[in-house]
Amino acid sequence: MLRIRIEVSEVGNAWQVSPNVRDGTGQWVPVVTPYPMDRVVAPDGRSLPRPDPARLPQPADAHAVLCSGDTEPLTQLLGRLARRDPEAGDMQLYGRWLFESLLAPLWQAIDADAAYVNAPLELALSWSPTSPLNRLTWEAMHDGRAPVVSHPQHVVAITRLISSDHPQPAAIAGMPRVLFAIGAPLADPTIRPGAMYMGLLKALDASGRCRSKAIVNASLEDLDAACRRFVPHVVHIVAHGELAEDGRGTVLLRGEGGEWPADAAALYRALRGDQGDGPIAVVISACNSGGGAIDDPTDIGPLAAQLVAAGIPIVSAVAGEIGERACRYYTRRLAESLHAGQPIVEAAAHGRRAAMMAAATPATDVDWALPALFLSEQIDPARPLIDRVGAERVVGLGDRLTLRRQPIFVGRQDILDVTDNLVDDGSEVRVVATVFDKGGEGYGATRLLREIGWRVLRDGHVPIVLGPFSTPPHTLRALVVSICTAALTAVEKMGLRVFVPSALRLALAAPMMAELRAEVSDKTVSDSEANAAVRQALRLFAEAVGPLDDAAAARGFLVDDLLEVATMAKSWGNPFGEHTRPVVLCDNVHEWAEPSTFAALDRLSALTGLLSMLDGSGLGGQDKPVPVVLSGSLTAAAGPTLRSWLQAANPWVRSMSLGDMSADEALVGFQWVLLHPWVSPDNPDTAFTYTPNPGQRAAWETVLGGVPRRPDSVKEMLYAMANVGHNLQFAARNNDETEWRSYASANGLE
Repeated sequence: MLRIRIEVSEVGNAWQVSPNVRDGTGQWVPVVTPYPMDRVVAPDGRSLPRPDPARLPQPADAHAVLCSGDTEPLTQLLGRLARRDPEAGDMQLYGRWLFESLLAPLWQAIDADAAYVNAPLELALSWSPTSPLNRLTWEAMHDGRAPVVSHPQHVVAITRLISSDHPQPAAIAGMPRVLFAIGAPLADPTIRPGAMYMGLLKALDASGRCRSKAIVNASLEDLDAACRRFVPHVVHIVAHGELAEDGRGTVLLRGEGGEWPADAAALYRALRGDQGDGPIAVVISACNSGGGAIDDPTDIGPLAAQLVAAGIPIVSAVAGEIGERACRYYTRRLAESLHAGQPIVEAAAHGRRAAMMAAATPATDVDWALPALFLSEQIDPARPLIDRVGAERVVGLGDRLTLRRQPIFVGRQDILDVTDNLVDDGSEVRVVATVFDKGGEGYGATRLLREIGWRVLRDGHVPIVLGPFSTPPHTLRALVVSICTAALTAVEKMGLRVFVPSALRLALAAPMMAELRAEVSDKTVSDSEANAAVRQALRLFAEAVGPLDDAAAARGFLVDDLLEVATMAKSWGNPFGEHTRPVVLCDNVHEWAEPSTFAALDRLSALTGLLSMLDGSGLGGQDKPVPVVLSGSLTAAAGPTLRSWLQAANPWVRSMSLGDMSADEALVGFQWVLLHPWVSPDNPDTAFTYTPNPGQRAAWETVLGGVPRRPDSVKEMLYAMANVGHNLQFAARNNDETEWRSYASANGLE
């Protein structure tokens, strides 16, 4: 994409516009001779542009009065757009005024040069971060034939360039980390649209295109701590926005006794943590974070511009309050394009075209123009920010380990927050038990373990998944075999050569172990032959006669084997490394005992054996912990054994209940699911998105409030209730993917 840098500087009581492009030597050279842009002052004191008097439009043109210097019709137009009460054609008039003021002479030169026709162009607007020009939505410029950003003859992106000394960031290798920081409870009605925005990106997390973490009702200190621990590549801030008395933009985060404003300087300090320059990109969902409201005379320093000037290379913000549909289309296409390896400027262009497609009447609707992309001048518009190859490799491994599932995972954030931290060096908790009463039907225990496994894998750890089983392990011997089998499976799925589990020493004599190890290490033996030999030895171990009751001996061997998996994983490459740990995930452990074992005190069940092996390192060594996550009933089958063990109150164990989700968690989570089309063979309605109609959010959420707050409701009842809301006209039902493909095909975007 060719960057045309449009520099605007103040010259007396007007501005000078200087469009430049880099030549073959990398020097900036003029595209056209610099030209003036006039300035008029409205009665409220704000400065507004207009075309140089030497090139005013013809009086017969509808936009001529806006360009004449008469500020009354102009302020009336700005007021209608700010109130979201436009008259027919208002948006096109606004766009024509901006176009004639800033771009017309340059555009004439672009139209006349065949090199620019159908060439992807970036119009990079460059002026002072405190210029009154920041208040205007330049993305709406219209040349009389079409909006510039969706022109039939030109592929155009509009960005805001900010002067910065920070260099171009290196492309993100592997899985990008995305932190969501929400500055109020999810129940806050004004935060809810931003929370839905966050939900749009959940699909990227679920598909393996990023690794996300969320902090809700966050303070500035919470944001700082999360950035230090998680070291995100992208931070997405959802909060109320507010202007300080001096016109600086702020976001409101949780503070003592209420909300506290955080300006760009405070945010930058928190975002940097102690990891250098901080994230590559920040997305701000806060009122007017990309500029003032269209008719606001005071905000002359957009928060987004200040953050870029401070050192964040890329900031995406919104110049006003954007509607849900445009937000949905823009966000999804921007994010998907970025994670597909497209450059940021090209991705933003796709996002805006999608938002425009979502507008019923682009000549009147303002929403498609409101997203604004602020860039450091050092950003190369042609370089992708994400190297997708590494991420795709991790996705393939997650699929081979059967960790990923549709639809997107929602809820259980309290549990995920705890399990995310199990692998931290300073964590006191090494074992988490997610427990439920009775049989646990509908609470999603198995799906939760898979989600935890998928998260730890993307963090560079190896999930050792025990279950779900058609026949659960009932004895200590069967448990040892299950752990060894799962460890070998993880190694095989990574494409590494199998190893000989030391736990086989419990059954094989030293000469036999030596013989097996020699066979596996023999370079002339194929991987499949080595695998078959080890699996056969495990089968013989499983079929051996006699009880295995020495849990201490079994534990020592299993620790060695689990740590061997972590060592081998390092050779796989990113995301594995020196930090890598195995994480053992145990499904429905209340089933890990035969009824006869309750009376047979001389024989260890799999459950009793497992619990006896756990300590403050999980299932690891003193300096090399192996975290363990269990799921199980406290009442069904051997559940009372688990309950008694948990009552010992070991500080390294955390017990967490798997009951109904909270009302707010369910309400937001169910809407996140409904934002994402997916394909269920049992329900064609899953291919659609469902979103509240304007003014109907409360009624829509009342309908969804009738859905039981359990994860299985997604497949059993959610879509039936969503269609009730649609039939009552509380919600819109769309097929986003089909609409986008049709639009993209018609406009040559595929």
